[in-house]
Amino acid sequence: MNSKKVVGAVLGVVAFAVAYAVAFNAAKGRFGGKSVERELETMAAELSKRLPMQVDPVTRWDRVEVGPGKSYAYIYTLSQDLTPAEKTALQQRVTSQALASQEMKPIFQAGVTVWYRYYDKAGNKVQEFSVQR
Repeated sequence: MNSKKVVGAVLGVVAFAVAYAVAFNAAKGRFGGKSVERELETMAAELSKRLPMQVDPVTRWDRVEVGPGKSYAYIYTLSQDLTPAEKTALQQRVTSQALASQEMKPIFQAGVTVWYRYYDKAGNKVQEFSVQR
């Protein structure tokens, strides 16, 4: 698989994860309660029941981690290595998509930081970044 396909596949995963979490929260009325941290724990527990999940040929979505504070992380395993340029492109695209997303607006308005963590097949962290408004 060439590098454009790898980054495209990984970006598709990000869009899927964001849409899934936002849909869950919208349906449950999340981020309007007293404890954002508690709401995040509930969201992560619900999402984790469906994980791990192979979401494309390159990426497995392993879990959602909560904390510290008003933050959560999507944890992925990549079956192929990304070049430094692909990592930069991934971070830039994911950040711009998340910040432009109307669906993510309630999450950011609640002061939540969303982390994206990517690991290789051996369990080594290969990419990590956060998005917040």
